[in-house]
Amino acid sequence: MTYRRNWTRWYPLIWLVFLGLPISALLQTQRSPLEYVYGFSLIAAFVGFFLWSFFWNHNDEHKLEAAYRIPSLIGMVFSYVVFGLMWKLLNGDGSAFVVYAGSFAGFQKSNRPLIVSVVISFALAVAFAFFDANWFVWTIPISTVIAALGNHSAYLQIQTFRRLQNSQAQVASIAKVAERERIARDLHDLLGHTLSVIVLKSELASKLAEKNPAKAIAEIRDVERISREALSEVRSAVRGYRSSGLEAELASISLALEAAQIKLVPFVMPLELEWATEQTLAFILREAITNVVRHSNARTCFVSLEQCGQFVLLEVYDDAQLELKPGNGIAGMRERVAALAGKFSLVTVIGKRGISVKLALHSSTDSSLNPAQLEVLP
Repeated sequence: MTYRRNWTRWYPLIWLVFLGLPISALLQTQRSPLEYVYGFSLIAAFVGFFLWSFFWNHNDEHKLEAAYRIPSLIGMVFSYVVFGLMWKLLNGDGSAFVVYAGSFAGFQKSNRPLIVSVVISFALAVAFAFFDANWFVWTIPISTVIAALGNHSAYLQIQTFRRLQNSQAQVASIAKVAERERIARDLHDLLGHTLSVIVLKSELASKLAEKNPAKAIAEIRDVERISREALSEVRSAVRGYRSSGLEAELASISLALEAAQIKLVPFVMPLELEWATEQTLAFILREAITNVVRHSNARTCFVSLEQCGQFVLLEVYDDAQLELKPGNGIAGMRERVAALAGKFSLVTVIGKRGISVKLALHSSTDSSLNPAQLEVLP
């Protein structure tokens, strides 16, 4: 599953709105052309540096994890420099750059620059209040605190987002390795014993060819039968690897029932199942839920999957009032279960009707040699 898109990286752009204060102050007063050029050049340079500082090297994991982000620290100092350069031109209207210093200070891992910027903003507010009793001066530290904390939170969110991306990549890599190991283990379990039996029976048939041709022929036929069974198992295993499996089917039925406005009540135990058993249960679960959605007026559907001794038990039932009638879907499920020597039944559980499937956790294949055959081998 891919993590949602990280919109917090655009959060710092919100603070560009504070540029309206110095821009309006420049335009509202009659000034010389040189002062206009000077003022707007500083503002343009500041905007360029602002964008560069916030959006440069966001994908560099080492720089994101560093305690102090150099571009942000430079931006903090640059904001105070612009504030000083604009003071003679704008006086208190240039205080927006103090707020920007706080936004720069907050956009990094360490919170120490954030604290420094807030302290400076309160000190400036006190100094302004000493000369001007206007309450408006206190908006400077308040805005600085909001900008600093907001950008600090956004920075931490970006860090979390990157870490989640890295974790997802690691989990995907581990899952691939685990899947390869599972396939290797399955092929070993599937073919290892069978091929050993084929080798032994072939050697036995070779030794019996002259002494007892009839028995040698019987052994060769066993080799042919076992080989065909092994080929069939390998093909089925490959089909199983290509199919979605029981876990994906559980997710799919949840969406189907939700779309049909039927509440799902699951009780699913995590089980290690053989591929044939898992694929059969996935098919039956899909068919059963299809019947619930299409042919009942159910409001709630119950799905239970658990281990009972050496068996796995799947039950699917709902609270509909319709009686289950054998049809093509039921017949297909019966055939699938019968193919694995399992038990399929229609059940009623406390007034709720549904199906019950019982399959062996581990299938047994009788392809071993008897002691008499082993004695003939050297």
